[in-house]
Amino acid sequence: MLPLGPQLKAMSVAVTRATDELASEVTPVAQNSVTAWADVAGSTIDTEYLASIAYTCVAATHTICWKVLGANAADFSDVQEVQASADLAAGAIGSYSTSVAVWRYYKVQIQDKVGGTHGTATVRGIAKAG
Repeated sequence: MLPLGPQLKAMSVAVTRATDELASEVTPVAQNSVTAWADVAGSTIDTEYLASIAYTCVAATHTICWKVLGANAADFSDVQEVQASADLAAGAIGSYSTSVAVWRYYKVQIQDKVGGTHGTATVRGIAKAG
């Protein structure tokens, strides 16, 4: 029987580090809100093999409403609201996070707080394995 040497220990550390660093990040371009709920283009995150997820949303101009949706179907045909609609004043930063991503897909939607008064939102999202 061979003793467990430093090579095996080093390999174990490398695998642990690689797993901890597995992540998916989205950084869509700033988007204007509209009167109806609209997806923030590029905000969808696929959490397969990932455990936690976090979004931030910055309202640059005018108050907007934002929410986070989750689904198991890639087309969001089984969509669920995972963060209820929240107002985000101009200059404010909203956040959503969960350490257990129970849905496979997540995305952000925004809407005017006051119809016809469009605000600009910048969304960032990340999902991590560890």
